[in-house]
Parts: sequence; structure tokens; C-alpha cells
Amino acid sequence: MHIVAPVRTTTPPPSAADEGPRLNRWDIAAAAAGAAVGETAAGVTLTAVVVGPETVEDHLAERLPAGVDEVIRVWDPVVDDMSPVDIAQQRQLLGAALRSQQPDLACIGIRRPDYGFEATGPALAVELGYTWATAVTGLQAGEGTVVVYQEIEGGQEIRMELPLPAVVSIYAESTTGSQQEQAVPGSVTHVTTDDLGVTLPEAAVTVTESVTQTASAAYNRESTADTVAHIESVLDTVGVSPDE
Repeated sequence: MHIVAPVRTTTPPPSAADEGPRLNRWDIAAAAAGAAVGETAAGVTLTAVVVGPETVEDHLAERLPAGVDEVIRVWDPVVDDMSPVDIAQQRQLLGAALRSQQPDLACIGIRRPDYGFEATGPALAVELGYTWATAVTGLQAGEGTVVVYQEIEGGQEIRMELPLPAVVSIYAESTTGSQQEQAVPGSVTHVTTDDLGVTLPEAAVTVTESVTQTASAAYNRESTADTVAHIESVLDTVGVSPDE
């Protein structure tokens, strides 16, 4: 079984802007899920298709999970200009990269932390004509199939069997540290959109504004301030200083 794990890059927060693009921790967790399949089934190879500039190669050894057999990096000025929220562009680029590898199974993270689109996995399946499942929490190799597990409401788990080839969106997030430090296998192969034979459509959806403060965060701060003011008022009523 040939497993391919697309690994996208994400925009760091303003406080870490100098660090440059980061590997998406949800995609790294998906790659780890693919590597875990190889631990329990024979004849499994795992390829990581990393979408990012050359600088991300410095972090591959510490971020990619053990078990990756090959790394392909996709990047050129066309990719650099892509909209991170245009699903048509994402579908065509990743679809071309996957098509070039002819995988039996593609494992991708269900989301990315900077832009929360969760449609990439199903969109890739439609692009490639593969079966698919999303919000997957576990994988097992079957006979010409992949067995997937999903957690649903009430703490229940369901089991499904998908015919291969398939695309699965993994509902897991890797920790800040590496899954298991390893040397990147061999050299990293760099390909461009020309190599993949893909022409990306003009972005129909773009980011018009980036808001650094969420409504819930603002609400929590305001609620905390109101609570503190109320406590101080009660203490003042009973003649107790807050410093006491």
C-alpha cells in the first residue's frame, strides 16, 4: 500500500512572524497516522508531499514522523501567490501532486490552524475520484480497503470500511514537539506546478481581513473584568479592602 500525506504550511502568529511558514501540525498528525498503518501492515510505503518554500526543509527532520520513506516539496511563485482559503486552488494543486504519486491512500489533516477550512479532504477525493471519510480518529489496513474509525456524540465510535483508493481527513493535532525525530530520507525532491502539469485557476475566495482578537476572547476578558469589579464592590460593601 502506498500512502501519501500532503503537508501544508501555515502562517505563524504575529509574535513569531520572523520564523517564516510552519508545517501544519494537523497534517503532521495525519502523516503519523499513515506511518502507524505501516507499523501493523506489510508492504506500506509513506510519501510526504510538503507544500512550502525551501526554508521548511530545515524543520523536516524534527517535525515529520518516523516512517516517512520519501519527501517531495512542491513550491514555485505560482504556489506562493495562492489563496489559503480558495478550495478550488487547493484541490487542483494537491490533486495534481497526489495524482503524480498514484497513492492507494491519502491522509491529510482535517484543518489548518490559521485558516479553518475543513473541506480539503473531501474536495481532493472528488478531484481524484476516490472514496473518502472525514473526522477520522483511527486507521487500519484491510484487504483492498482501509478501515476507519470516527468518534461521534456520546463518546461512541463507529467503524467504516472504505474501498481503496481513498482520501481520509484525520481528526488529530500533533504536539509542538516532534512525533519522533528522524533523518529526512535521502534528498528532498523539489517539484513545481509545471512539473505537475497543473494551471491553477484564479482565486475566487481570498482573505480580506485578519482579526487577531476573537469574539470569545473579547467576551472572556470583558466577563473577567466585570467579575473583578463585582467582587471589589462586594468587598467594599462589607468594609474589606481587596488588598486584604
